[in-house]
Amino acid sequence: MNTIAIVGVGLIGGSFARALRMAGGVESVTGWDADSANLEAALGLGIIDRAATGADAGRAVVMEARRRRTNLDDPQS
Repeated sequence: MNTIAIVGVGLIGGSFARALRMAGGVESVTGWDADSANLEAALGLGIIDRAATGADAGRAVVMEARRRRTNLDDPQS
């Protein structure tokens, strides 16, 4: 696989991207995040090669990394 796009490059997405790159599973990583500080950190640490804005993140594989908000008192959450 040459390039992947990671939606959410914080702890989960960034760790996934780094592990995949270290395993030789990908050559290039494009990242998107709603938090610009996460994008800047991921670029600075070499976790992603390019920061995407919106739809230009499209690639063959996309991983969405985000925490699910839960409320233990609400079984519908």
